[in-house]
Amino acid sequence: MTLMVETSTADAAGLVGPLRSVVSSIDASQPIFNIRTMQEYYQRHSLQTLRLVVQLVGTMGILGLCLAVIGLYALVSYAVSQRTHEIGIRIAIGAGKFRILRLVLGQGLMLALLGTGLGLVGSFGLIHGIRALFTRLQDSGIFDPWIFVAVPSALAAVTKVAGYIAHSREAGRDPNKALHCE
Repeated sequence: MTLMVETSTADAAGLVGPLRSVVSSIDASQPIFNIRTMQEYYQRHSLQTLRLVVQLVGTMGILGLCLAVIGLYALVSYAVSQRTHEIGIRIAIGAGKFRILRLVLGQGLMLALLGTGLGLVGSFGLIHGIRALFTRLQDSGIFDPWIFVAVPSALAAVTKVAGYIAHSREAGRDPNKALHCE
């Protein structure tokens, strides 16, 4: 059973006491709970679906970031493993570990920068549509600019780590074995 009361006063919360006494005078055993204003009711029920959608989209975004990190690591490792012969030749003719590291990191960062650039262009294009769709969220801090800094920074850090791990694996290899590798 639900009881809704309309009032012309601005302080609707001040009517809780008189309402309790009126209801208890009618039926003293009737429990009274979950008292709230219409604004609180609207906030809880109407915006709950919107919050759920935003949370799902955020979770999918984090999952996408994790998949991108895994894919980026695999791509950099694979690209370095495909250049084993070339790296072996470079080591054999005197290239130092730093030069090989710069080669590996440069290639990985180029891939990461290209992907990040395309992703940022796409996200800037889509953000206006998302803001128009969710008009209530425009000023709620959901579209914070730190996301556009944090995600590319995370991808660049993962690329550096993946490149360094792949470099360590290849640089520690004997150049003769690397040259015979097919």
